[in-house]
Formats: sequence, structure tokens, C-alpha cells
Amino acid sequence: MDELGRRRPDVVFFGSVIPAAGGAAQLNRFHAAMKRIKESYPKTVTVGGGLMYTAVPQQIMKDNPQLDFAIVGVFGDNEYTMWELLEELKRPSPNFDGIKGLTYRKGDEIILTPARPLIQNLDELPMPAYDLFPMDRYYGYSVIPNYNEAVTTRGCEGACHFCYEWWLVDPRNPRDFSSHRTRSGKAVADEMELLNKQYGVKSLTFMDDDFNSDRQKMVELVDELEKESWT
Repeated sequence: MDELGRRRPDVVFFGSVIPAAGGAAQLNRFHAAMKRIKESYPKTVTVGGGLMYTAVPQQIMKDNPQLDFAIVGVFGDNEYTMWELLEELKRPSPNFDGIKGLTYRKGDEIILTPARPLIQNLDELPMPAYDLFPMDRYYGYSVIPNYNEAVTTRGCEGACHFCYEWWLVDPRNPRDFSSHRTRSGKAVADEMELLNKQYGVKSLTFMDDDFNSDRQKMVELVDELEKESWT
């Protein structure tokens, strides 16, 4: 809260796409933090996205009045919805009806807008903004130094009927889960190089559901790594 008081942001986003971060249990921490934010800074806008928010956004918002918006985007497809939301919030009289993949409050009613199509080309997204995070403070499983995690794909080609992640997707478009999309091998290699050279990462875990199923990506990744001296 001290940091929040110092920065005084207009909007605070909470979200995760990695089940290893705690699954649904992390929502309790998110919502507890949102409650404290609203108590101290009631004008700060709170947004949730990622796991669970996509599956049952209206119920979550009903149970948590401290949550202003929930983004509905399978496997972290939150980028464009969040961008449009921030742009709309700048307007004197914002209208959220035209933003796909959003849940918001209109008086006492909780509105769920139409689903947003999947981002098909993940390479159109920028590199993660690692410079905004305290990278020197991250440890793997609390004991592994120089550690980081990355996600290079979204969706899983396996689509196993017993997988619990079927319960985490937008029920209006459940097959979004099995729509496998991947960043190019070069983009993955560039991120690995950045993490190693600029932040000293020596141990990197890929948290993808389906990291190596795309042959072209893997061949390109290996070719790129073989060219680099840092490897």
C-alpha cells in the first residue's frame, strides 16, 4: 500500500495465466488487495483478468464489489481488451458496451460483452516489459537464483477430455482452449537472450501447456540459439 500511495495509479490490474502461481487460491489475495485499495483510494479502478475471471466473470464480480472490471480472455488474451478499456477510461463519459471481452457494472447490473476473437499472431505483441519489474528479486521455488518463467504459446492441441483447464475457459467459446498459437522461434530466442544478457537469468522454465508441438517454431528456435554466442 505504501508503493500504491507513492505512485497513485489510476488503474490497478490483477491477473495470472499460470496455474502454478496458485490457481484459484490467488483470487482471494487479489480481492483482498483490491478491498484495501478501495478503502484507501476509492477512485482507483480495479481490473481482474486471467484464470477464473474468464470462466465465471459475472459471479466473481457479484461476489466482489471492490472489482470494477473483469477481462474475459482465454489464456491471457487480455492485451487488446485492456488497451481499449484504458483508452475508454480517459473519456469524460466512457461507454464500455463496444469493448469485446469485458465484464463491467452498469448501475446494479453486471454486463458481459460479446467474446473477443483470439489473437492469432502472438508475434504482434511486444516483448514483456521486464524493465518494469524488480527482476533481481525473483527466485524459482524460493531457492533457485537467476530464475524466470516464460509462456510462448497459448492453447493446447492435446485437448484432453480430463484436463481441468476446460473449466477455466469462456463457456461461450470452449474450443478456444484447443486453438494452439505460438510465438516464432526467433521471438522466443530474442526473449531468452534479453533475460540472460540484461537480467542474468540462467534457469528458465517454459510454462506452456504445449511448448514444442510446433515443428517450425522449434527448428527456428534451435537455429537461432546456435547462432548466438551467449548460449
